[in-house]
Amino acid sequence: MKSLLLIKLTSIQKTINKEILNTYYHYEEGTGLDGKLPISLANHVNKFRVLTMMKKQLLCCCIASVLFLGGCSKKEEPQTVQDEYSDVSGSVEGETETVATSPVILSKTTVQPLPLIDGDILGNFPETDYRYASPVSFPLDIVEMRDEQDTHSFDQIFATLKQNLNLRDDQILVMGRESGLMEGLDQVLFDLTNDRLYQYANNLAINYVRMLKTPRIKPKGEFETTEQYQLRVEQTQAEAEAYEVDYDINLLQNALNKTMRRLYINQGFSNPDYEYDADKSILTLKLEENASSRRLETLLTLPMAAADAQELVKGSGWARAYVMDFKQNHLKVSGVLFFKFRSQITQQQRVGGESLIYTQVYKPLKFEQKSNDSWVEPNVDFATLPFQDVLNSAANQFEFGLKHYLSAETYAKQWEAKRQQAE
Repeated sequence: MKSLLLIKLTSIQKTINKEILNTYYHYEEGTGLDGKLPISLANHVNKFRVLTMMKKQLLCCCIASVLFLGGCSKKEEPQTVQDEYSDVSGSVEGETETVATSPVILSKTTVQPLPLIDGDILGNFPETDYRYASPVSFPLDIVEMRDEQDTHSFDQIFATLKQNLNLRDDQILVMGRESGLMEGLDQVLFDLTNDRLYQYANNLAINYVRMLKTPRIKPKGEFETTEQYQLRVEQTQAEAEAYEVDYDINLLQNALNKTMRRLYINQGFSNPDYEYDADKSILTLKLEENASSRRLETLLTLPMAAADAQELVKGSGWARAYVMDFKQNHLKVSGVLFFKFRSQITQQQRVGGESLIYTQVYKPLKFEQKSNDSWVEPNVDFATLPFQDVLNSAANQFEFGLKHYLSAETYAKQWEAKRQQAE
């Protein structure tokens, strides 16, 4: 405060001194015909300027007094009590603001950039394969490239649900995306009878981190000096470093949802298949999904009050979101909730002028699935396949990170070998 006061006084004093110098300029007395003021007028002017000088000096003193008193009173003011948003808007001086961080699966420093093939990253991904997607085609900074005001996008819904359901930083939501058909994306189902979904998401996330570390530098130009080329290389590398990210569970969440359609509980306008035990208040949903030659059937058994169950199975537009816990680089389903727009059931959150309605998080009593790929196993009778308990599935033992990572280099070699074998 003292330094600020001195700065203000110094500034004011400089201005006053300048005016005083002008005031002290003494007009010479004369006749008025020789370029000098007449005696009477010169006397009046000089007296007026002296008075002006005195007033300005007095003004300086007054301002200094106000600043001094203001500084003193400011010093004695009590600290302002932080409002209810203090944890978001700022922190009291001397305290360190706590920022929630997403658990890191793999540091960006532990992976290498992707190799460039003919100057392009896409050369590492020679064909469209739902089992091995290109991070160039499917970037993971956000899940859906939609209008910011579009309340139906995954990113908007997740932000609302995470806040209002008080989800922990080590929990993610898997609900799929609302966007229309995109090449290669709609081939992935939420199938936990095996770990292929996790392998897919893990490969995509790591390749995305590697892609961001890969500076695309054009060869030295014909008319470019060596010094200019080296400078361009350094600048490009520095720009690439600014965009590098760690592989954390937010990136994993984006990879899982980016590759999956919105998980609606009914197909079209039909109601889902279900059974409800009114005596025990238990609802069992039978959900079926298809993608290309693959088929997935899910039995989800939940404790639910009759009124909520009736609204869910008789209503339309309901989708489900799985709450998954991340511990020691493993994922496991811990709950499921249902949500829709422009209706009501238990809770309501206004989002961009539309009502997002969502239920509580239910802990599944049973979560069973069965799946089949008729292209791989054409002779299998799907109806006779047994359901698997995916709450205790082997997929829960999948370890995210480098342990099960299929590198882009290895994948490209495998693809080339298959191509040559087919020829």
